[in-house]
Amino acid sequence: MRVKEHLLMAVLEQRDREGTRRLNESSWSDGGGAALDALRELVEHNGTTPELVQMFTVLVGESVAADHPARAFFADRYETLRYRTTRAIQRGQDSGEFRADADAATLAALVLAVMDGLQIQWLLDPDLDMATRFAVFVDMMKRFLAPPA
Repeated sequence: MRVKEHLLMAVLEQRDREGTRRLNESSWSDGGGAALDALRELVEHNGTTPELVQMFTVLVGESVAADHPARAFFADRYETLRYRTTRAIQRGQDSGEFRADADAATLAALVLAVMDGLQIQWLLDPDLDMATRFAVFVDMMKRFLAPPA
């Protein structure tokens, strides 16, 4: 890996540590709706750091190439995030806040896809309110996951 790539990866790793810290200081560990709200707050925060979001988006896009030096970093990152988000949804299921028949792993992948997709749209059109749109998605998820009355 070249010096430039090392520096960019170091910045991304710091961004991830900051994001993890924000989640850990929130109600993320409670799971369920509180975890979805914590992700909504993270998206709001990301809206204040467009340069980091842009760098992340460019590097994750480039890393899909099999020989890209950051490929393993992003593959591991997404595996970890899918797992943690799956567990957060499952904690909501375990507590009875969320219905038990929903596939938590599929929903976790969708949550991450919406987050990343909105970031791309926001980078291309800064007038698009990424945080508000993600809040709508979180509300949709909560309604979908609500147990039957």
